[in-house]
Amino acid sequence: MSLSIRDQLLNIGLIKPGDASQKLKDKPKQQPNPRHFNRPAAAAPESAELTLEKAYQARVALEKAQLAEKKREAEQKQIDKRERKLKAQALITAHSKNTPDATELRYFTYAKKIRSVYATAEQRVLINNGALGIAQMDGRFYLLDAAIAGQIQQFAPEFIALYGQSSEPAQESASEYSDDKFKVPDDLVW
Repeated sequence: MSLSIRDQLLNIGLIKPGDASQKLKDKPKQQPNPRHFNRPAAAAPESAELTLEKAYQARVALEKAQLAEKKREAEQKQIDKRERKLKAQALITAHSKNTPDATELRYFTYAKKIRSVYATAEQRVLINNGALGIAQMDGRFYLLDAAIAGQIQQFAPEFIALYGQSSEPAQESASEYSDDKFKVPDDLVW
């Protein structure tokens, strides 16, 4: 850490501890140089000090204003987040399609992890077709109609776990390979 000029002069021994403040105060009051008689010698250093002091105060005021603005923005973000959560929570609780008699687990990925939700066989087909979406609120997953999931997706996408057409293949698909001539024998060993 660098020392001030006064401290450096004291350490070298050029000024005495009692003289330090007096010599530095007397220094700007030197006699004006006769070659520069139009400009007073005392005015330039004082105005420079005042300018530096004003610049420092302006910088401090600007930093305080920027800090206050950041704090205001963070508070506004928190308020917006709370409002979005309350609105999403109201929609989810009002339109949830979860049933207590659901026995099948429907697996999906959410937040880079494999998650699951209980659904009936009909709901599972609807999820795969994109007619039902899955929303997450407070650690639980809820089944929702695609229209409601779409509304939530627009203003609070962080609560939607699965929305739209599923990547899971349909179990009862009628494809061109469902013919018996393409059937793989059970005793085939790879």
